[in-house]
Amino acid sequence: DETPEKYLAWVLTRPEYLSFICQEILNVKIIPAQALMLKEMWGRRFPMLIASRGYGKSFIMAVYALLRIFLMPSRKVMLAGAVFRQSKVVFDYMEAIAANAPVFLDAIGGLKSAIRHDTAMYKFRVGDSTCTAIPIGDGCGLGETLITYDNKFGRLDNYGNNTITLTDKKIWNGQAFVESDES
Repeated sequence: DETPEKYLAWVLTRPEYLSFICQEILNVKIIPAQALMLKEMWGRRFPMLIASRGYGKSFIMAVYALLRIFLMPSRKVMLAGAVFRQSKVVFDYMEAIAANAPVFLDAIGGLKSAIRHDTAMYKFRVGDSTCTAIPIGDGCGLGETLITYDNKFGRLDNYGNNTITLTDKKIWNGQAFVESDES
């Protein structure tokens, strides 16, 4: 009773109200089937959509990712695809939705400071929550899969640690990855 705005904010984060949030905050009207998908994904730890071509999987994943990083503090959302193009499709939808959502833009302080595009990673930051789009290689995710990070190339099994050795560093010569001559 003392803080009705906090109660209202809590109520609006409930899965049954996500379509209302989509309309009022993200300026997106979703159909009932999409609202059902959002509600189901909201309660799952690692949601995955499996549907036919043209079902709107990329769009609804973009809406889901935006809602997660907007409504849930300290969330880390990863968009991973066998090739970067797949992750970028979802991320591009996120950018387009955000660019056309005045209430959302006002709440996050604009897109310029929220979005970062690197060669092999896109990042969308809302407060202390982030959504990162990355490639995971050729689809198999083996340790030998070459990726880029920290302005260099390396193997997937060395990503995120400091054990990169000279033999792990690769550079792109325009045709193939080759061993780096630099130390």
